[in-house]
Amino acid sequence: MRPGLKVGTRLRIKGVTQPGDFVPSIEGRQITVLGDGPLPEPRHIDGNELFSPSLDCQWVQVPAIIIGNSGTANITLVAEVSGWTFMVHFPDDWNESERAAKLMQRPVTIRGVVGSLCNDQRQLTSRYIFVTSVDQIV
Repeated sequence: MRPGLKVGTRLRIKGVTQPGDFVPSIEGRQITVLGDGPLPEPRHIDGNELFSPSLDCQWVQVPAIIIGNSGTANITLVAEVSGWTFMVHFPDDWNESERAAKLMQRPVTIRGVVGSLCNDQRQLTSRYIFVTSVDQIV
């Protein structure tokens, strides 16, 4: 997260669309902080919806089971819902690995932003849910 921003900061972003790797994205040219506010209610999804292209960059809530971690330097948990596996990614400066370890093999509800990994042909290959803290996993 950018310095000075926190969860709930409202922004107005003016920019131009770009092709993106998977779906179009916005290249921000002007970012204005509007103030703080509560997070919106997330869209409740299940495993059957998780890989829908329309969910890219959406704020969602999904029930899952934490089944492991990716073993990378960054904290990334592996979760499963309805037979589908996806990653739960934390910010690079996140340091709550002990709390994350307590989530292993437990049913949880995850709130975060859906992200996509794609191949060179712009085909969806994997899903991530980006969270800002372990508090978004209950």
